[in-house]
Amino acid sequence: MGIRMYGEPIRLSVDKADSVRLSGSFSNPALWSSEFPNRYKVDVTLEKEGKIQHQITEIFGFRTVDLRPGDGFYVNNVKIRFKGVDRHTHWPTSGRTSNRTISLNDVLLIKEMNMNSVRMSHYPPDKHFLEICDSLGLFVLDELTAWQYPPYETKVGTKLVKELVTCDVNHPCIVIWDNGNEGGFNFDLLPLYGQYDIQKRPVIHPWLEEKNTTTFHYMSYGVGTHLYFEGNKVFFPIVFVQTS
Repeated sequence: MGIRMYGEPIRLSVDKADSVRLSGSFSNPALWSSEFPNRYKVDVTLEKEGKIQHQITEIFGFRTVDLRPGDGFYVNNVKIRFKGVDRHTHWPTSGRTSNRTISLNDVLLIKEMNMNSVRMSHYPPDKHFLEICDSLGLFVLDELTAWQYPPYETKVGTKLVKELVTCDVNHPCIVIWDNGNEGGFNFDLLPLYGQYDIQKRPVIHPWLEEKNTTTFHYMSYGVGTHLYFEGNKVFFPIVFVQTS
């Protein structure tokens, strides 16, 4: 899907404010989803006495996300099933060094395998990876870096959550935040996600059973089938496959 543009300009006077919020009402926009990744472009310009002082452009999408307890995960009020993989930023010939072409190849491979989602296991991805997930339609679980014990101390974690959310917040592909991974959980950081994310996307803790979700890793077949068929929580199974 292409990038769409419509709507009248939104203007707001700024008077020595640290931050302001622009808001508007738009009728029947084309929604973003993994099947139809419709996006829009917004130009934000700061002017003083008729002269442009600063200007940025963002590409974003209209969509809703909703984790409904005892039911499932909904995007645009449509129940979805995540089919995806965990991903590390790694390439055989360049190691941890990535680029836009590598990100594109990864997303295309995931889509070719009939998957619709990817989890950023252990750390947030490059900006170009999220841009490609936006454009091709791939749900993303974006993750705070912390892994295993001990988790980030609150002072450090507070800065990192702010950087994570404010950096990635406008990507429609991101539908869930992961507050750490496999034991690296600092629950004091939870309020910060909602503070910086106007969409109030759900926050989970991979490898943990919580009030409304279960994210057990590497469970046995019997445990997995029990949670899937008889459980009353939204289930995010993660399995480890070893080949020889």
